[in-house]
Amino acid sequence: MTLVEIIHAVDPHVIERARRLEVAMQLLSQGNRPVEVTKLIRQRFGVAQPTAWRVVDAANDMAGR
Repeated sequence: MTLVEIIHAVDPHVIERARRLEVAMQLLSQGNRPVEVTKLIRQRFGVAQPTAWRVVDAANDMAGR
């Protein structure tokens, strides 16, 4: 069993959360403003505004902004 398979078995939603975070980091690194990235995350992944905001906030933290 691979690490990804183990992680998915423990929490099936972790992969999706990681994808959202990765996309948010990419969009921010391309110069998009956090408010724009929040909107894009909401649209692309179908999540609520508070969830999208938390993803973008975490992406900002990881980027050291």
